[in-house]
Amino acid sequence: MKDDPASRAAYRAFVRRHHPDRGGDVDTFVAGLAEFHAATGRRPGTQDRFSAPIVVVVRKRGLASVAHRLAQWRKRRRKTRVR
Repeated sequence: MKDDPASRAAYRAFVRRHHPDRGGDVDTFVAGLAEFHAATGRRPGTQDRFSAPIVVVVRKRGLASVAHRLAQWRKRRRKTRVR
């Protein structure tokens, strides 16, 4: 699989379907990316447009998310106590 339009379309379709931000499984996503890198003959550490590091951030949801954002907002707005 080279850098032709069909392989790029397959890569993008895979990412849209399995990306963790879109509800996909992290392990499936990472394994699929490894397969794409193996098929192209590139190592994940090499410079190309598809080899950026994968960072998965799990964020709080629901009421915990609101409380966290409120605490962060209060922390930024707090005045210093030193006079």
